[in-house]
Amino acid sequence: MGCITTVIAVFGTGFVADFASVNDMTMEEIYQTFFGEVLIASTSYIFSMWRFIYLGLIGCTIY
Repeated sequence: MGCITTVIAVFGTGFVADFASVNDMTMEEIYQTFFGEVLIASTSYIFSMWRFIYLGLIGCTIY
């Protein structure tokens, strides 16, 4: 039961981080405030690795 709760907490935290605002600022606005002048940024394929991490987390939970 603890594993299922952990998976729900991980997905819930990710959802809140993506869609909630902090001090009426989105994650994009916060990023631009602190790292707007950074010329090197991760590409989208780097973030696609999270699908494998989440699949592994779900697989371990089911197992």
